[in-house]
Amino acid sequence: MIAYSVSRRIPEMGVRMALGAQRGHIWQLVLREGLLPTAGGIAFGSIVATILTRAMSGLLFGVKATDPLSFAAP
Repeated sequence: MIAYSVSRRIPEMGVRMALGAQRGHIWQLVLREGLLPTAGGIAFGSIVATILTRAMSGLLFGVKATDPLSFAAP
């Protein structure tokens, strides 16, 4: 998704660089566009997963519903 977004904005980045934008500013633009939705998705997913632990606690055997390793595992 990030690669697609960046590939669509390559002409814009070229114009920005032609007008004097530094390479670091372009990197910040790319990283900001990629990391903000990613961080939002991680935060939203963590909140939803925490809320759903009550429903899942009856289905788990030998593992707590709030086990940090269970949340971190893909």
